Amino acid sequence: MIPYSFASVGGGGGLGAALGSLLITRGAAVFLTDSKSEGLEKNMVALKSEHPAARLGSALLDVRDTTEWERGWEACSEELGTPTIIINVAGVKGEEGWQITYDVNVKGVHNGIVTSHKYLSRECGGPGGVVLNVSSTCGVTCNGDMFATPAYTASKHAVTALTRTFGHKFWHMRTGVSVVGVAPYYIDTPFLGEWQDWTPHPEAQQELANSAKGKKFLRFYLKSWGGSTQNIQHIEK
Repeated sequence: MIPYSFASVGGGGGLGAALGSLLITRGAAVFLTDSKSEGLEKNMVALKSEHPAARLGSALLDVRDTTEWERGWEACSEELGTPTIIINVAGVKGEEGWQITYDVNVKGVHNGIVTSHKYLSRECGGPGGVVLNVSSTCGVTCNGDMFATPAYTASKHAVTALTRTFGHKFWHMRTGVSVVGVAPYYIDTPFLGEWQDWTPHPEAQQELANSAKGKKFLRFYLKSWGGSTQNIQHIEK
């Protein structure tokens, strides 16, 4: 059992909801945030349906804005208690809007780490905790098809660098906050979309399609999607 409050930033997406559902089964209280109310409300309904007795909460939060981080943290603390596990799932894709890609994927993660340090650091009287950043295979290599999405790849490299630097023992020994990360390949959630959602360039889209062909993608299910969170499969794209 996990006797902690868990906050998923980017909880309006498929991965955030699936992770929330998994942690509920481990006994955690779950607080979801997202910048878009539609996805957030949908996931809250789904989680309440699957886990009627769960301790759940939610709030709108734009990760680019430190004021909204403060507001979201306060809302979670009042409703469920201080969150000690923070998962930075929030992210966007799209080479045309590369400025937004950097703002959300890089600034959003940095804001999350700094806010977590402010409230969880033992130097400030906090309990310590964990920040989990969701990077990508794009964040650890430029091999394969990673060159096809320069802004997204660069932003995820930055997430990896933020994780490795703030995750260094220098910071952990001072704050008691562990900053860790994961770097998955494509996960089959609504975020994946179509290749044209990733880049406007037809040749780059084809590179993505060719690279993904025949590879196994991880799939998370919620019952409301026609499956179960207990059913985590690999599929071929």
